[in-house]
Amino acid sequence: MIKRGLFVSFFSMITLLVHAQAWQPCNLAVNNNNTWGTDVCVHNGKLFAVNNSAGLQVSVDDGATWTVVNASVTSNGVDLYSTDNRLYSVLQNSGCSYIQYSTDNGATFQIDTAGLPACYSGATTNPSTGGVAWTNHLMFSFAGPDWEFSRNTADPGWIDASYFDPNDCSEFTVKNDTCWAATNGATSNGVAWSVDGLNWTSPVSTGIPGFYVPTQIAWIGNKLLMMGHDAGAGNAGMDTILKYSNDYGLSFQEYNIKQYLDQSAFFSQTGKQPTLDIYTGYGKVYFALGNDVLETAPELIMSSDGGQTFSKDTVGFPNNVLGTNFQIKKMVFLNGWVFAQLSSGDLFRKQIATVGINESATKTNIEIYPNPSTEFVTIKIENNLLQKSFSIYDQFGRLILNDKLNAASTSINVRSLPAGIYFIKLDGESTQGYKIIKQQ
Repeated sequence: MIKRGLFVSFFSMITLLVHAQAWQPCNLAVNNNNTWGTDVCVHNGKLFAVNNSAGLQVSVDDGATWTVVNASVTSNGVDLYSTDNRLYSVLQNSGCSYIQYSTDNGATFQIDTAGLPACYSGATTNPSTGGVAWTNHLMFSFAGPDWEFSRNTADPGWIDASYFDPNDCSEFTVKNDTCWAATNGATSNGVAWSVDGLNWTSPVSTGIPGFYVPTQIAWIGNKLLMMGHDAGAGNAGMDTILKYSNDYGLSFQEYNIKQYLDQSAFFSQTGKQPTLDIYTGYGKVYFALGNDVLETAPELIMSSDGGQTFSKDTVGFPNNVLGTNFQIKKMVFLNGWVFAQLSSGDLFRKQIATVGINESATKTNIEIYPNPSTEFVTIKIENNLLQKSFSIYDQFGRLILNDKLNAASTSINVRSLPAGIYFIKLDGESTQGYKIIKQQ
C-alpha cells in the first residue's frame, strides 16, 4: 500500500517531468523551407498529418511513428479537418475551392464543393482563410466576395452564411458543440454563436470598442479569449491586448501581454510583434507569434493561468533556419500531448499532461436525456454522488436555476425555459458543462 504522501510526491515528480520536456520532432519532413506543407488533426481518436512529399499519414502512438494512408494527398498547403465520420482535406493554393472528404480514414476521397463558387475572383493563392469543424458541421471563411460558408454533412452541399457582412472575414472556435465567431462586421459586436453555422446570435457585449477588429478566438474552460487590432488603445496598440469574457461574451475585460512579446521582433507599422493564433488544451493557453525580423526559432508563449501571465516555450524547436518566415501554423491536443505544425514542414510534439491519472478519481459518468427536450431533462449519474448540486446557465453564462440531486437519477422541469441552449454544471466536476437544448 502506498501512503498518500508518497503518492502525492510521486505524482508531483511525474508532473514536473512532463512539464520539463522539450519539443520533439516527429520526423515527418524536415526541409528547412517555408512550404507550409504539413497539417495535422485528430480524427476518430487518431492523429492524422498530411505532408507535401509523403502524403496523408496516421499515427496511433501519439506521433512517435507514422504510416502512410494515402500517398496521393500531396500538395503545398493542405489543411485537415475532422467532423463526424468525415476527414476533410482542403487545398489552399489552387486559386479555386478544392475540398474533399473521406469516410474511410483517408483511404479514399470524394470532392465536396457543391454550393461553393467555382472560383473566387482575385483569389489566386488562398481560397480558404480559416475554418473549424464540430459535430456534423463545418464552417469556413473563404477569400472572395462571399466569405463564410457552412456545411451540414446531412445536407447536399455548402450554404452561404448570410449572417456575416460581405468581406467580413471571421475567426471561429468550438465549445460544447457550438460554433463561436470573432467577427468585425456590422451584424455583431465582436462575437456570435451558432449551432448550425447559419443561424447566429450575437450578445450585446460591453468592453469591446467599436474600432476593435478581432483576429483570434478560443475557449479555456469557461473563459472566452479574443485578440484583435485595438487601434484606439493608444500606447497598447495592436496585438498586445488580450480580451477575455467570463460570461459567454456579455462583457469583456483585458490583459496587457506586451511584456511577454519579443521587443526586438517588433516590426509592424505600429511597432508590435503580431499574435498569429490562440490554441488551448489541458488548461494551457498557447500564443503562436510572428517572428519575421528575428528569423530564428518559431515564437511561442504559454500560459497556465488562463492568459494572465506567459512564458516562452520554444526549447527543442529548430533555431538555425535563417532567411525563413519560420512560424507555427497549427496546434492540436491528444492523449496529454500537444502537437505543433511548423512552417518548416515538420511536426513537433510535447507531453504536457498525464491523462487519466489525476482525472480518474473524480470523473463521473453522466447521461442526460432526452436532449433536445420540451418538458423534462433527466440526469443519470452512474456513480451516485450524494447531495450533488447542479446549476443551469444560459448561453451567456447567466445563472437560471440551481438545486441538489439527492438520488442517482433526477428529472428537471425545463418547461418554463425559453427555447435555446443551456448548460448544466455539476458542482465538484471538472467539466466545462453539459449542453442541453430546450425546444418549443
